[in-house]
Amino acid sequence: MLGFRVKSGQMMRGTLTISALTNTVWLLFWITSGQTVAAQDRLIDTARKIKALDSVIYTARATMSPYQAAAPRQVLSRELLNTVRPVSVGDASRFFAGVLVKDYGGQGGLKTISVRSLGASHTAMLYDGLPVTDMQNGQIDLSKYSTAFVQKIQLSQAYQATFLQPARTYASAAVLSVESIFFRIDSLRKFRWTAGIDGGSFGYWKPQASFSFPIGKSTVAGVTAEYHRSAGDYPYTVENGSQSKSLRRENADLESFQAAFQLMHYWKKGATLNTRAAWYGSERGLPGAIVFFNETANQRLWDKQFNIQSQYINPLSERWQLQAAVKYQYQYNRYVDPDFLNAAGYLENIYRQQEADANAALSFKATRTITLGFSTDAAFTTLDANLPQFSYPERFSLWNALTGAWEKNGFTASAILLHSYFHDNTSAGEATPDHQVLTPTFAVSWYPGNQRIFLLRSFYKNSFRMPSFNELYYTLFGSRSLKPEKAKQFNFGVALNPGSSNKKIYTGISLDGYYNKVTDKIIAVPNRNLFVWSMMNVGVAAIYGMDVNIEAGGQINKGWSWKGRIAYTLQKATDVSDPDASSYKEDLPYSPRHSGSVLAQLAWNQWTLSWTALFSSNRYALGDNDPANLVDGWITHDAAIYKPFRIGAVQCRAGFQANNLFDEQYAVIRYYPMPGRNFGFSLQFENL
Repeated sequence: MLGFRVKSGQMMRGTLTISALTNTVWLLFWITSGQTVAAQDRLIDTARKIKALDSVIYTARATMSPYQAAAPRQVLSRELLNTVRPVSVGDASRFFAGVLVKDYGGQGGLKTISVRSLGASHTAMLYDGLPVTDMQNGQIDLSKYSTAFVQKIQLSQAYQATFLQPARTYASAAVLSVESIFFRIDSLRKFRWTAGIDGGSFGYWKPQASFSFPIGKSTVAGVTAEYHRSAGDYPYTVENGSQSKSLRRENADLESFQAAFQLMHYWKKGATLNTRAAWYGSERGLPGAIVFFNETANQRLWDKQFNIQSQYINPLSERWQLQAAVKYQYQYNRYVDPDFLNAAGYLENIYRQQEADANAALSFKATRTITLGFSTDAAFTTLDANLPQFSYPERFSLWNALTGAWEKNGFTASAILLHSYFHDNTSAGEATPDHQVLTPTFAVSWYPGNQRIFLLRSFYKNSFRMPSFNELYYTLFGSRSLKPEKAKQFNFGVALNPGSSNKKIYTGISLDGYYNKVTDKIIAVPNRNLFVWSMMNVGVAAIYGMDVNIEAGGQINKGWSWKGRIAYTLQKATDVSDPDASSYKEDLPYSPRHSGSVLAQLAWNQWTLSWTALFSSNRYALGDNDPANLVDGWITHDAAIYKPFRIGAVQCRAGFQANNLFDEQYAVIRYYPMPGRNFGFSLQFENL
C-alpha cells in the first residue's frame, strides 16, 4: 500500500492512500457511467488518432484547424515558437487574442494568464494531456514552463474538442494546453539527440539538451534538461511629475534547472503507456514596485516541483476508446523577506503542497452521427506551512462529466454536463462548507454551404470556481466566508476556413463576440510584494468583447514565401455590483479596451526574417477609475532572423533576435517596469 504524508515539525498531516484513491475512481467510473455529465464540439475529431508505421502503432494527438472548431481555439505551432523564441509559456501566451499575461518584468518575474478578463483561476493548464495545478494560489506561474521542448501551445475557449481528457478540465472557462515534443517514431530504431543554447542581454543564458533511445522493439526512453540563468538587471526610466531618473532593475535575477525523464511503450494494436517524471528547481529575486524612485526589494523565493504521471490510452475498437491516468505532484516554496519588521527581524515562510490525481475517460461512437463519452476525475490535495496558527487545509475534489456530440450535414451540436464536488478539512478553525454543483455547456456550429468554408458557431458555458487555499485560509489575508466564483459565458462567432481557390495563398479568419457575467468575482492583487496577495469580492462583473484572428500566407515566387498573423481583442470589463457604489460600471483592474499582436514573416532560400508587435491600450490599476490610477498603453516591436543549415550529419539552426526595438518604456503592471531594448541569439543542433 503506497501513501504519502506532509510533515510539519512533529505533526503528520494529509495521509493519502493512492491505491485506494485509484480504486475509488475506477469504481465510480463503472458505477456512475450511466449518470450525469456532458458533451463536446467536434468530438468526432478525437484527441488521439491511431497511426501505423513500420508495424508499430503509436498514438498521436489530433489536429483540427482552429477555424473548424465549434468553440474558439488558437494554436501556436512549433514553427511559430521557433520564429519568435519566447522564453516561457507565459511569454508565448501573449500572442493569443483575448489573453492578458500579468507580467512583473524580466525573465524572473511572475507571469499569470487571464483569458477574457475572467482571471487566472478560470484557466486550466494541461501539460501533455494532464492537469497542472496549484491549489494554494489557484493560478499557475507560467514563467516556470520553458518552450524549449514544446511542440504546440493551444488555447481553447469553454472546452477542448476531445473526449479523452480529465473531467476537471471541463470546469474551467478556458484551457491552455501544452504539448511537449513527442518522440519521433525513428527513436524506436536509433539513438537521437538535440542540443542548443539561447543567450542574450542582462546575463541571459539557457542551454538545453535532450536524447532518446530505444529499449527493445516497442519501447522508447528519453531525457530532457535545461538550465536557465538571468541577471535581470535591465535599465529603465522612471517618470515622477517633472522629474525622471534612469535606474537598473534590482533583485530580478533567476537561476533554475529542470529535467524530465519519459518512457513510452507501444502495443501493436494501438495502445500506449506514457510515463513521465519531471523536476523543476529555482531561486529568484522578487523585484519590488517602483514608487518615488525607490526600488528597494530584497525578498527571495525558492521553488521546487516534482511530478510523476502515467497515462494509458487504448483504442479498444473502432467504436470504443479508453484513457486512464494517475499523477502525483509535490511543490515546495520558500519565501524570505530579510527586511520584515517583526521580533525575529525577518520573515521566512515555507509551504509544501501535494496532490494525487486519478482520472479515466471513455468514448463510444454510438452511430455514424452520435458520439458519447464519460470521464471521471478525483484529486486529494494538502497544504503544509510553517506559519503560526496555520489551518493545514486538505481538499478532496471529484468531477464527473457526461459528454455527447451529434454531427450531420455540416451541423454539429455538443453538450457537456459536469458534476463537481469539493470537501475541505482543516486542523484549526472551521473549514469552508462542502460545495457541489452541476454546470452545463452547449455548443453548436453550422456550415451554410456544401464547401464548408464559412462556419457559424456559438456556445454557452456555466462554470464554478472554488476559492484557493490562500484565498480561504491564509493566516493574515484569507477569508473562510469568501464566496466561490460563478461565471456564465456566451459566444457567437464566424470563421473562414484556411484555403483558397488560388493555391499560392491560404487564409483563415475568425471573429467571435462574447459576453461573460461573473458573480462573486474574486480579485487577487499584490499587496506588499509579488508573493503576498490580498483578496476581495467584486460582486458582479460584466465583460463584453470581441476576439479577431487572421492568418494568411503563401508563395510569392520561386524561393520566396510570406506569412502573417493578427490577434486582436476589443473588450469592456466593468463592475456592475452596486449601482450606488463609486466603482459602478467602472473598468475592472487591468482590463484594457484594446490589445493584441501582429506577426509578419518573409522567407527566402531558407533565410527567414520576422517582425512582431505586441500592444495594449490604457487600463486602470484599481477599480476606482481615477486618472491617478491610469496605466499608460504601450506597443513593442521585435525582429528576428534565422537560418537552418547542415554540418555533416547534424542539422543546425541559428537565429538572432532584437526585442523592443524602439526601447519602449512601459509597465504591464503598475510600478513594475518592463525591459527596454535587448538582444538575443539561439543555436540548435540535432542529429539526422
